[in-house]
Amino acid sequence: MIPKSLLDQMESCLEKIPFKTQKTIYDRISKRYRTGQDRALQSKEEAIIYSVARLPATYAVGQNVLDSLKRLYPLENLKTFLDLGAGVGASRWLVEEALPSIKTLTLLERNFHMYEVGNLLKHALGSFILEDYQTTKALSLHDVTFLSYTLSEIPKNERNLVLSKIWSLTNQVIILIEPGTPEGFQVIKEARTHLIERGGFVLAPCGHEATCPMSSQDWCHFSCRLDRSKAHQYIKNGTRSFEDEKFSYLIVTKQKSPKHLAQRIIRPPLHPKGQTVLDLCTPQGIKRLTLTSAKDPLYKQHRHLSWGEAFNDAPLEK
Repeated sequence: MIPKSLLDQMESCLEKIPFKTQKTIYDRISKRYRTGQDRALQSKEEAIIYSVARLPATYAVGQNVLDSLKRLYPLENLKTFLDLGAGVGASRWLVEEALPSIKTLTLLERNFHMYEVGNLLKHALGSFILEDYQTTKALSLHDVTFLSYTLSEIPKNERNLVLSKIWSLTNQVIILIEPGTPEGFQVIKEARTHLIERGGFVLAPCGHEATCPMSSQDWCHFSCRLDRSKAHQYIKNGTRSFEDEKFSYLIVTKQKSPKHLAQRIIRPPLHPKGQTVLDLCTPQGIKRLTLTSAKDPLYKQHRHLSWGEAFNDAPLEK
């Protein structure tokens, strides 16, 4: 959930925009996205409206992904964090909450209006820089590099070059997040291949460096549910008090983590009577495991596992 201090500051910015024009601005931004026009935000007001509409979802996804990192990597080793394409700088709150070992946070954002709004949001952590991470030459090595909903904005033929540059700035961990769509996953899948070729070890969501087993008709993605504020509901013309955000992600490390992940649940579990059916991504490919209360001692222990969670105890040798 987005922290109250961040939410209050965002809604304070929103109050300066006439109530009747808030939806109009959001509809204008949405139309540009749907029709493939230039997505760059064109005013401070657009940056505020966009952030109020999207920040709760991207923040919740960031929490989910960093939770995976926390479970599988020794956090005490992580001291510096680099956010590339930082938007309004919500990672200041995200890092403070999820990675307390981080002492230095650097945020880069190339859109002036997002940067302008980000500077209105007060937080003690972080150095906020107006600069394009694709072209800057002034960055130093950081323990964690973080690209959230950013890599897909780069032309396909330039992504590997940019990824190689970012990898060279990464001391320990690189984190990539994209929409949980076939297109978003394809960006993640191609980045996974490139980073493995550069010597990276996949920490999550998969626990191996074998070829991705997803067929061309499927894609690896996950989902998280978040509450909507009244302002969020109004701007997006929502009728529900919650929203489900689907996402694809990748965490790659320079050194293999001692906390080994063997398998992950890649689809919502099925629960026919007396059973739990799990689809797992394993080093040997995608496998289906059926846990039965009468036959399997793992049933009671694992029947409440959810989509996206790790599963390390399944006997898949058969």
